[in-house]
Amino acid sequence: SASSPRFFDPAVRWTRRNPFEAGVVAVAILLAAVFGVAVLQSYKALTSTQADLADAKVAEADAKTKQETAEHDTRAAAARYELSEARVQWARGEALGNELERRDAVDRVVDVLESLQIDDHLDTLVEAMELMAMWGKQSNREQSVLDYVGGLEAEAEVQPSTMFALRAAALTGLGRYHQALFLHREREKLDPQDPLPYIDSARVEQLIAQQVIDEGPQLTTSQQMRALRERPEMIRALRLHLRALQLAVAASDSEVLVTVLVERASCYLALGQFDSAMRDLELALTSAPSHLKALSLKSLCARRIREAQKAEADNPPEPTALQIAEGLLAAPVRAIGELLPAAPTLDTERFESAGRGLQSIYRGLHSLLQDAATPEDQLAGEQVVGDAPSPSSPEVVVPKAPPSGS
Repeated sequence: SASSPRFFDPAVRWTRRNPFEAGVVAVAILLAAVFGVAVLQSYKALTSTQADLADAKVAEADAKTKQETAEHDTRAAAARYELSEARVQWARGEALGNELERRDAVDRVVDVLESLQIDDHLDTLVEAMELMAMWGKQSNREQSVLDYVGGLEAEAEVQPSTMFALRAAALTGLGRYHQALFLHREREKLDPQDPLPYIDSARVEQLIAQQVIDEGPQLTTSQQMRALRERPEMIRALRLHLRALQLAVAASDSEVLVTVLVERASCYLALGQFDSAMRDLELALTSAPSHLKALSLKSLCARRIREAQKAEADNPPEPTALQIAEGLLAAPVRAIGELLPAAPTLDTERFESAGRGLQSIYRGLHSLLQDAATPEDQLAGEQVVGDAPSPSSPEVVVPKAPPSGS
């Protein structure tokens, strides 16, 4: 019987009738397959090479960014070190009355101002500018400081907000806090999403409050803390710190976040809220363990906490009436009896002796009355009063009534 036809039978019959052409087609198909595999491998290799090249560029960019960040941090750390050394040198010159030491300290600060880029190290430059202005005020050179700031504004090509920050720092160092606060508020209007103007405004508000306290009568440290808590500038400072904290978190800027926490801790420390200050400082040091200002404030805060605990231990507060009542209510019922005074005990012997003394007095009075009375009165007295009770008997004798017929 014949088998049913298959779909490839025509190709088989063509191959049998044309073997040469079939061989050429087979070789062509083989070469095409080999070429396709080679192209696919080349494409995969090219793709892998491009991916590796892209990864290499990203790694190179990251390395360059890290290098620039490291260089930036190194320059900033060197500048802060110079400022710290300048402070020490100025203090030494003030203590010794050495004008040369003070001039050298000012020159070191000026070198810091001229060695850093304004846009890259604004916070360090602001600190240096405020320091130089403060020393200029002490040396009666306020106009020289303002002229220097004016020269920077004329030479530097920066944003107005940056120049406002530098001029505000100079005014803060000169003690012109309200003018500085006005410039910081202008910075807030120029860039509402920048947390730095809010931080600087809060710091100036705190300085204004401290200035008001210092101009008043002499106060102790605890009295100053209580007085600062009542100042509206401190309330505004805490609100500004909160706003800056919100903006720093929204921008995921860890460096600014550390700055906000350190400045707010300084505000808490001035108010005597040591636990809140320590919490902010520990959070800041978690992100920046080598932050000098945070470490310094943490040491100061720990010392203040120890002093407060020692003062409380030496002078414990008197318990209030509410605390006493709460203690009584919290005590068990059986313990309340122990808190009450004991019941007085009766001395029976003393009562018996007192009773015998009263009986003898009664007999003496009775005998006197009998001697002074008439016989009729004596008889009536015997009938009414009767005999006094004997000391051995506690019973009272009731007198008899007279007969009804008499």
